[in-house]
Amino acid sequence: MITNKTILKNQIYILILLFGCIACNEKEQKAEFNETGLEKVVRANSKGKEVIQNAVKSGKTGQDIANWFPEVLGAYTIEDTSIEIDKKNLPWAMAVYKHPSSPESNITLNVWDGQGPFAMAVNTMKTSSLDAEGEENNGQIRKKVYLRNGQKSSEMEAKQTGLVHLVFEAEQRFYVTMRSNKNNLDTMWQLADELKFNELK
Repeated sequence: MITNKTILKNQIYILILLFGCIACNEKEQKAEFNETGLEKVVRANSKGKEVIQNAVKSGKTGQDIANWFPEVLGAYTIEDTSIEIDKKNLPWAMAVYKHPSSPESNITLNVWDGQGPFAMAVNTMKTSSLDAEGEENNGQIRKKVYLRNGQKSSEMEAKQTGLVHLVFEAEQRFYVTMRSNKNNLDTMWQLADELKFNELK
C-alpha cells in the first residue's frame, strides 16, 4: 500500500533528480534518432516546471488502469488472466486482447500514467520514444515518429515477422504501447482510437 510518506519520499527524490538534470541542460536539445540515453533523460526533463507539476499531482495506480481496460476492443476480447500490474507500485498495467478466430493476431496493450510520483520516469520514456520525429526505412523495418491528431506517436513495422508496434501519448498524459504480430497499421490505429483515455483521467 502506498502511504503519504512513501509518496513524499518519491516526490523529493524526483525533485532532486530534476534539478540536477535542469542544471546540466539549460537549453532543450533537438531530438535525433541517434541521441544517447543520457541526453534523452536530460532533454525529457528540461521543462522542469511542467514535470514537477505532474509529479506532485495524484496519478492512477496500476490497479486503476487495469480496472479501466475495456472488456471489448473492436473484434477483440480482453483475456482476464493476462492482466498484469506492477508489483512495485509503478502506475502501469498490461493486458492481452484475443481475437475469436485468429489468436496469432492478439494485441498486447501497455499503459503508464505520466502524472504522479513517477512522472519523471514516464516522461523520460515518452521522450525516448516519441520526440525524435522522422522516418527510417531499411527494407526490413520501417519506423515513423510524428504528431497524429495532435498527439506524439510512433509506428513500427517489421516486414518479415509482421510485427506492428505503436507507441503514443494520450491526453498529453498517458504513455501507451500496442503491438500485434498479424495486424496492419490501419487496424491497429482504429483500435487505439477506441480507447477512451478521457475516462481514465
